Amino acid sequence: MNKFDVCYDFSKNICIRTGEVRGKVTVIEVKPSGVGGVQLRTMPAAEFKKGYKVSKSAMPIDKACRLYLTYSRTIGASEKVLDLLAKVIKVTDGDYKDAAERSLLRFVAEKPKEKKTMSKKTTTPKKPAAAKKPTAKKTAPAKKPAATKKPAATKKPVATKGEYASASAMFKALILEGKLDDDAIFKAVQKKFGLDDSRRSYVNWYHNDLKKKGLLK
Repeated sequence: MNKFDVCYDFSKNICIRTGEVRGKVTVIEVKPSGVGGVQLRTMPAAEFKKGYKVSKSAMPIDKACRLYLTYSRTIGASEKVLDLLAKVIKVTDGDYKDAAERSLLRFVAEKPKEKKTMSKKTTTPKKPAAAKKPTAKKTAPAKKPAATKKPAATKKPVATKGEYASASAMFKALILEGKLDDDAIFKAVQKKFGLDDSRRSYVNWYHNDLKKKGLLK
């Protein structure tokens, strides 16, 4: 059943039920904190009935979809979310672009930094060395001062192949290189930066962006 309804969750936040298939309900929602952007959540129908309530008088469905389109452009959303909203309201290419950019920026901002932990080494106390008898020091003849050498010019570090400052830079570089198809490009960036499958649409978006800038035919 592909029927859109306005509903509330247990915190009285407006959500959109997009349908029920084989006993599972899909909901478009935003967490109160906004972390994660606009999300799709699929759950068993029984779980939906416990945590959500459909309200036909709360808000017209088209108005609710426009509200979530605004959320998508502000805090990011996947292409699947916009595809569902497009079944009710008009969604432009600019909406897809803004949602993708916000998702990428949010992903970089939310990605936790790796902390380096230093392992403590246990040192065993050394035995005191036996005292040595003082020996007479021999005076060496004075040496002539060596000629001072000019310091060697330092070479600038060259970035090795495969290093990218960001996921965005890697997407653009691989697309312009033209050696990989879209799936291979996404898998390469996904492996390096830890992207999830909801960001698959970034490849198409960067294709279009490079074409608009005249960098790609």
